Amino acid sequence: MGVNLSEKRKTLTPWGLEVKKRLLERKFARVPPFTQDEIIQHLNGLGFLTNKANFSLLLRGIGAKKRAAEVKAVNDLLRIDMSES
Repeated sequence: MGVNLSEKRKTLTPWGLEVKKRLLERKFARVPPFTQDEIIQHLNGLGFLTNKANFSLLLRGIGAKKRAAEVKAVNDLLRIDMSES
């Protein structure tokens, strides 16, 4: 019996989906868009040590509790109101 990789793959959390949605909205709006790389640069500028792999894990909820300050920084940057959840 083979392994179905789609079952093994972690899906985005509701917060991760919201981040992706905001990135797409900004891409097609008249405001300057952010890329994941720019968000990572912003986080690094704030003193967080993050990279693409860590950010991807964060969008999937892996280690999010320990990195709550990073989540808050992304929320502030993309204007995500967590009280809506």
